Amino acid sequence: MDCHYQDDRGPPQAAALIDPSDTLVLLLDHQLVLFQTVNDIPVADLRRNVEMIARLCALLNIPVITTALEEQPAPTAHFMPELHKLAPYGRLRRRKGKVNAWDNDDLVAQVKPTG
Repeated sequence: MDCHYQDDRGPPQAAALIDPSDTLVLLLDHQLVLFQTVNDIPVADLRRNVEMIARLCALLNIPVITTALEEQPAPTAHFMPELHKLAPYGRLRRRKGKVNAWDNDDLVAQVKPTG
């Protein structure tokens, strides 16, 4: 894929890889209990990466939808608290009994209209 374009003003310019006007970010299941299952990256690095995504979304006015499974007891379902601070405009969708977020009708109904 060529990430450059040519115009009449001079040499090729790098094309934007993400256009904030047509972007939506889904942050799926950043729950503290699920971090225990992460084996391919240190959890501290994962958290920093997710925090940076949330910060960039806030800076670029990119909408954010987050999801979390409703689990019992409630303390195990705690969502990554940093995301509430960094993306306070993000919409949190809790879902019961659906491991795959895309199987949740409410989430699909919220995402699909965005294109």
